[in-house]
Amino acid sequence: MEEEQEEEEEEEAQEFKHENDHHLLFSSIFGDSDSEESEDWLYGSPHHTNERWESVEHVDGLWRCNHFLSPNQQQRILKAIETDCGVFLYLWWTQAMRFGRLPDWALDLSSQIHNSVLKFKSMDSKCSTKTDPISSPSTAAQSQCPLPEDILLREPLFDQMIANSYEPGEGITAHVDLLRFEDGIAIVSLLSPCVMCFRSVPDPLCSYPNKVNGHINEENQLNDTGAKVQILLSPGDLIVMSGTARYEWTHEINRNKDQQVWQGEALKQERRISVTLRRLCPQLVLGD
Repeated sequence: MEEEQEEEEEEEAQEFKHENDHHLLFSSIFGDSDSEESEDWLYGSPHHTNERWESVEHVDGLWRCNHFLSPNQQQRILKAIETDCGVFLYLWWTQAMRFGRLPDWALDLSSQIHNSVLKFKSMDSKCSTKTDPISSPSTAAQSQCPLPEDILLREPLFDQMIANSYEPGEGITAHVDLLRFEDGIAIVSLLSPCVMCFRSVPDPLCSYPNKVNGHINEENQLNDTGAKVQILLSPGDLIVMSGTARYEWTHEINRNKDQQVWQGEALKQERRISVTLRRLCPQLVLGD
């Protein structure tokens, strides 16, 4: 009995230490949440003014928003992820998914993305988000705004969320998101900077998952012969992909030390968390 009690006490101590380590990590990166700025939450409060949208040259439909989330917003969303999903309290849990009704923090994040794009649209007189209804997905997003109008008008904007945790050295292989998801994908990067690489797909219809007779073929046969574009993602940055960027370019993060270099400087790699928001195709939601 004494041995069992000692084991239970040891487990509780380890769990407390792990949670405390997370608190110290958040505090060291973002500061104390009791500061005056701690009332700034994702939704229902004025958005900070440091965000900056820019299109990524050579990749139509790829936009990056620098400083999309303030440090306090990042801290709060990280705590919300851990509280809601329970996914990162233990090191062997590295992924959480939600379909349909998203948790409140993800709905708030979706609303903030929507509002930020609309704000950019209203401020940029040259912004045009209209798409040609007869255009193919590969040409539908030749616009001057982060997301086309048909995506901005859909309800809900996103109904699928995936949160991933990556330790230093862990990345993602080159891929195009499955066609079970509609056009328009948003990714928020947290905690650690990284270089994300985009490569054009020479033959999109053969190189990423296709619908075959109404089903999804999930066999990726991607090659390394396309054009290459790299972008730097700092903590709190957001990228959105639509049209050509979503369907005709792969994206990947190779976190080998020699690959995580920006402007000649090696990036310090730490634990990284990403949040991806997508929308399922209607026929899949209905179960067809």
